[in-house]
Formats: sequence, C-alpha cells, structure tokens
Amino acid sequence: MAKLQKNKDGRPTKYKDEYIEELINFFDVESFTIVNDRPLASKFPTMARFALNIGVHVDTLHEWKNKKDKKGKLVHKEFSEAFKKAKLYQEAYIYENGLSGVIDKTFGIWAAKVILGHKEPESKKPDSSELADALSKLADKLPT
Repeated sequence: MAKLQKNKDGRPTKYKDEYIEELINFFDVESFTIVNDRPLASKFPTMARFALNIGVHVDTLHEWKNKKDKKGKLVHKEFSEAFKKAKLYQEAYIYENGLSGVIDKTFGIWAAKVILGHKEPESKKPDSSELADALSKLADKLPT
C-alpha cells in the first residue's frame, strides 16, 4: 500500500503518483461506439467522476494541479501536465461527439463554454465617432 505523503498544513495528503496514469486512462476514452449501425456516446469523462473514483473532492484535484513549493515550482508537475492532457481528451470528446451528432448541440455548446472555458468571439461594436465617420462618407456618396 502506498504511504501517504505528509502535508505540513494538517492531515496527510491523499495524493499518489499513480493518479497521474489513472487520470490519463480515465479521460482517454473512445468518444462513441457504434451500436446497431448508430453512434452511441460513451460515458462523458469528468473531473468530478474521477475525483469520486479516487475518494477526493474535485477541488483537491485542482489543488494538486496548482500546488507550488516555496520556490514557486509545481509540487506535482507530472500530475499538473496529466490534468492538462485530460482536459484535451475531454475537449476532443466534445468535438468528436458534437461533429458526429451524437450529443445534443445545446449540451455541446454549454460544455465547450462551461467545462472547457471557451468563449464566443466578441463582436467589435463601433464607437460613435466611427459611426459618424461612416455616415459622413455615405452621405458624401449620395446624389445631390
């Protein structure tokens, strides 16, 4: 059994090096399978489900990913990299299932925004001086 690492801030951490590989394996799933000639989405891999599987809260995963030592270096660098890779697998899952029509379009948009942090491109709104210039140019082109 793996020995728990000591945490100077209180109780021992539940972090184990094997979580690095487990995290990647959990998220590296086929996006869908074909059943009766139709695509069927696989179970969507989430950080919440992974956290539940290893007996911690999802906040703990984020703490492990971001924890730094006194010199500012990541304590669990390999876990942090695995976490980023897991998010890429999650992104691929959403895109692949969205493009194949396996998942609901609304869910795909929501997941891309909320889970992956994507944002809709901001449309640049012209300010009043730009509008005035454009109207002036149009007015100059009108026949007199």
